[in-house]
Amino acid sequence: MRKTKRLTLVAIFIPSIILSQQSHQKRSLALTISPAIVLAPYMQFGIQPGFKYKINGHFLFSTDFAFTLGKRYFDSLTLHRQFFRIQPMIRYDLSKSAKDMKAYFGLQGSYSFRKFENLAGGSFVAAKGDSTYSFDAATIKSPIFTSTIQIGGEVFWNNFSVDLSYGAGLRIINTSYTNLINAVQHEYYPPGSPDRIGPIPAEWYAGTLVRTQLNCIVRFCYYIK
Repeated sequence: MRKTKRLTLVAIFIPSIILSQQSHQKRSLALTISPAIVLAPYMQFGIQPGFKYKINGHFLFSTDFAFTLGKRYFDSLTLHRQFFRIQPMIRYDLSKSAKDMKAYFGLQGSYSFRKFENLAGGSFVAAKGDSTYSFDAATIKSPIFTSTIQIGGEVFWNNFSVDLSYGAGLRIINTSYTNLINAVQHEYYPPGSPDRIGPIPAEWYAGTLVRTQLNCIVRFCYYIK
């Protein structure tokens, strides 16, 4: 009787283990979703859907697309606001075998399209940094390029996983002002209120700025293949 029970248990669990291993080995294509914080130009929450594809045992390619959530119009400083971000990454898994946890490092880039209109007036620093312009209205484009090295890990549960990574690198902001109304050149002075605390926003400089980029990304993944 005991021998029969043991054989029954073996007959139940061995196929389950085999199916589980086969399911893990088929992790090659996943849909992902993650929360996002975007500067458009104000800090705002967004949603970031995407996908990841396993190229071979070690390499994986992923891409995210970020969109803002909530209202598009805050005030006359940021009318007709447009924002979109694409964020591809190539990663290298340190372990080739299909385990329940994987550590990795990778190279991630991103491009954020930002455009809005300022109809309330303001000022910006010229590209050379030697003068400041005041204006009554302007169209502002301020795309952002980033490049970071990511270190992270992915934890699996059946077809689901949680992917957490940290990154550090560079952020390049290239801002231009067009359709200026009543633009006047002045000697240099910091834009904004004299009582302002903290760094001046990058979009208040007409030209290219390079700054440090740090990130923390959490992706929730579902493997469909």
